[in-house]
Amino acid sequence: MYNSFVLEILLLRIIEKIYMKNIKKNKNDRGFSLIEVIVGITMLLLTATAALSLSKTVIRTENFNENRIIAYNLAQEAMEETRRSRDSSWDDLKSDTRWEYDSIDALNSDNTTCEPSGDDLLCDIEGRKFTLTRTIETVDDFTSLHDISSTVRGTDVDSSLAKRVYVKVAWQERGTDYDIVLTTILTDWKTY
Repeated sequence: MYNSFVLEILLLRIIEKIYMKNIKKNKNDRGFSLIEVIVGITMLLLTATAALSLSKTVIRTENFNENRIIAYNLAQEAMEETRRSRDSSWDDLKSDTRWEYDSIDALNSDNTTCEPSGDDLLCDIEGRKFTLTRTIETVDDFTSLHDISSTVRGTDVDSSLAKRVYVKVAWQERGTDYDIVLTTILTDWKTY
């Protein structure tokens, strides 16, 4: 019986030492204080806010760039349609030229519908609204504009054979008006 008593005491002392070590260890590892938790949550919120702000800016920039590309392509198509009109009949390029139905069909496709509205063409491209305006003017002094010497061609260049074409595509995004303007000078190349 004495041996079992001694054994129990030794066992209790070993358990007590292990328990005391764990108590000392736990005093040093008590966990996070309230201030540490608040600082951690604040840092997490600031990081999340910055990430959301950055993604919002990226989405806005991407949307603006898509609209700008669509507007540029629409303006380029209108300019090409004007060149096609010039090639088929120079007389069609008068300053009061309006959009003809044929030119509207050239701009219409599966995701695009364009309809005339006065001097403008209102286009709906994939649910985005664009206003296309084409202006054709006579160039007053074509020779000085391009520094063309009359000796190059042998005769003076007739100013009535040159037209300045402006194509403007406008759209509105988040309450701000944007536009793209293309300009070129077309000549009646068939007369040369």
